[in-house]
Amino acid sequence: MKLQFDMVRQELQIPAPIEQFVLLNKRLQVENFTKVKLFEGFAQMLEYLKKTGKIISICSNRDVNSLNKVLIFNNLDKYFDNIISCEEMKHEKPDPFCLNKLKDKYKNIPSSDLCTLEILRPMPSLQNLPKLII
Repeated sequence: MKLQFDMVRQELQIPAPIEQFVLLNKRLQVENFTKVKLFEGFAQMLEYLKKTGKIISICSNRDVNSLNKVLIFNNLDKYFDNIISCEEMKHEKPDPFCLNKLKDKYKNIPSSDLCTLEILRPMPSLQNLPKLII
């Protein structure tokens, strides 16, 4: 999130340090995790993918505490084989570091057993994996 916040800060010419935005964002995410709502059918889609034997991973720029709260609150944590906070790994998206770690972990697994879920914009580093764009 640091990258996005810095772009906004510069565009709006806000003199506050970027760390102030990041800390506020982390606090608000943890305090408001119950407000995160699922797209209709999202849990059913994950259930289907899991039943068909797919390996399901999530890479998020959210803080790991906030991410886990959202997943547990929405009863989604049970579907994911890997829950990755790119923020915690110090390589926030669009940096492909976290996604490349997943690719390396599953390099011996047929791509038909993997599924990447992409929201809004495709990630070039995953171009060879099956995709479901939502």
